[in-house]
Amino acid sequence: MRGSADAVVSGDAGDDAGVPLDAGPTDLRPVDPPPPVTFPDTLGTLSVAVRTADGANAGTDDPMEFCLSAERCFRLDTPDVDDFRVGELDIFHFEGLSIPRDEITRVELRTASVGDNNDRFTAGCLEVRFDGEPVYCNDAIPGHIGIGPSVGEVPSFVDPAGLHEVCTTCQVGTLTHGPMQGAPTAGGARIWVRTDATRRVGLRMARPGEPLDDGPIVAWVDPRPEQDFNAELTPATLESDVSYQARLEVAGEVRGAPFTVRAAPEDRSTALRVALGSCTRYDAQPAFAHVHSHAPDTFVFLGDNHYGNTSHIAAHRHHYRRFRAVPERAMTVRDAWTLATWDDHDFVGNNATATCAGRDEAKRAFLEFFATPVLPPGPEGIYHAQRIGPVEFFMMDSRTFRPEVGDPGRRCDEDPSAVDPGRAAGMFGPVQVEWLLDALEASTAPFKFVANGSRWTDEGSRDSWSSFLPARNALFDAIDARGIEGVVLLSGDIHRSNLAWVDRPSGYRMPEITSSPLANSSGSCPDEGPNQLFCHSGISFAVLDVDTALDDPMLTVSIRDDANVERYNWVIRASELR
Repeated sequence: MRGSADAVVSGDAGDDAGVPLDAGPTDLRPVDPPPPVTFPDTLGTLSVAVRTADGANAGTDDPMEFCLSAERCFRLDTPDVDDFRVGELDIFHFEGLSIPRDEITRVELRTASVGDNNDRFTAGCLEVRFDGEPVYCNDAIPGHIGIGPSVGEVPSFVDPAGLHEVCTTCQVGTLTHGPMQGAPTAGGARIWVRTDATRRVGLRMARPGEPLDDGPIVAWVDPRPEQDFNAELTPATLESDVSYQARLEVAGEVRGAPFTVRAAPEDRSTALRVALGSCTRYDAQPAFAHVHSHAPDTFVFLGDNHYGNTSHIAAHRHHYRRFRAVPERAMTVRDAWTLATWDDHDFVGNNATATCAGRDEAKRAFLEFFATPVLPPGPEGIYHAQRIGPVEFFMMDSRTFRPEVGDPGRRCDEDPSAVDPGRAAGMFGPVQVEWLLDALEASTAPFKFVANGSRWTDEGSRDSWSSFLPARNALFDAIDARGIEGVVLLSGDIHRSNLAWVDRPSGYRMPEITSSPLANSSGSCPDEGPNQLFCHSGISFAVLDVDTALDDPMLTVSIRDDANVERYNWVIRASELR
């Protein structure tokens, strides 16, 4: 129904929204829910979800349309995605509309094909949201939609009852994905969720050993269609490294199992376990179950987090939703602080550079699906720093500013308004480089992980820092000139895990930890000389254990294969990085 919804918009509901109540001397401060959202009388964003029926020949390769009247139809076709697959769900958003609701006269799903025959389609469920408000859901659509001789085949389905709901949602539930723990805030947390519509989400928390039913709701959020119904809950005033109990409530109903939320530790002598990897292309991703078995405090995505190879935000969203639903992956990001950067395949396309169209669409989708801070606040780049106890991560963007190197393997459409490659300082660009140097110099962490998708070694492919060695060496020289210690390089991309030292013109040599792939085809292991310590060409991931309570802090690197067997163990002392 039109009017108000049992939902709120985080940060957008007025000056009184989200004000903590007087909770007394406790770290869990209940937050008063802001006023309900009022949906407009003029439709601005239309969201349509279609689930293809199960069974042989239910799907179609032909385009479909959804109509609100005889004159207002919307093509249901996600670029770079195979829509309407048997048993699967497709979601479409149409923004920037201005349609008075009283001019909406029908609910119609029809074929967009022409001619006297086509590939018929059988709908399993159809749902519609107006500016996030649930207005239609039907999981009993009769017959087949198409133009052909088959019995029961019609060119369109028009619901005679109009807008109404015979089901709640065509998706897996009102909470479709999540929770995921993102980069923790100072004294707080970021909890990512996705819902099927604009429904109020509350985060209820309790201290260890206390009844969760009696815990307060410490954060509220109202997912919006303009963000594909992704949102973040940001509880504050949490005690450092306390394992709180938590659960999600959607529209007042408990959704999902309880989980644990922690604020990042402040003590630099705290032991920390980090897992990391890159390159997840296959639908089956069992490596994440092995990752989860090691109970990492933090998981770091090093790029190629999906393989959309697209400049379209709808396609990015499709692939993020698809992979975020993988059970083993969902379990890992639920329980570990999750940090991420991107690489070419989840940026725009193979070997993509700053001249490729679509980087703004890629950034928008990335920020929707990863609960992460991003610097700067302007339109370019996704880089940020994250301190967690004894280490600090510097999550770098090696795509947005990367100049063209004439790589014949590059696959993307040119952007005439692209960042001027002449501005680039290697892959990072001068602004990002200066930010990195200042942030490294200010960091007191014994180990400083500088992460990007591409390899740092001289021995890399054209799509790596080996194509920008003068800029890379200038960055390393600046690190040496500023007396910055403890730098460890992280990378992915190459479909093999590789451990090596990276020599520098001056200063200490840096260790490079390359972890790939988590779910993709395997690469090869060429001989890269005496600095290469180890290479594994199969499915693998890395587990890093940091112990800074020792007089000489220690980083232990374990490369593990698809059977969770350790293939190599590398111990790095802080004294080696000075």
